[in-house]
Amino acid sequence: MSGIDRELTLETRTSFSDKHFPRAQKSETEWEFAEIWADTLISPPYILMLVKEKSGKFCIHNPAQNYKVIFTSDDYESAKMWLLEDEYERLNSRILQEV
Repeated sequence: MSGIDRELTLETRTSFSDKHFPRAQKSETEWEFAEIWADTLISPPYILMLVKEKSGKFCIHNPAQNYKVIFTSDDYESAKMWLLEDEYERLNSRILQEV
């Protein structure tokens, strides 16, 4: 079956949050948005998530390491520059936290 023929299942925002943020941290980690960044120079691309927490912190999570925080910053520009230094590219959409 080719990739075009496969059925796609979209996660709800609630299931995304439950799946990707451990319950122990979920109550502590209120977030506003998440961006997906990819290192497209390798195949398959390596993925990281940039998450803005409601506390104002910007954290970079590694999905390959059970969403471990690998970088934290007080501002978006610093987090973005950290990703750009390693040639990550932001994918076009942003995931917003439901209110």
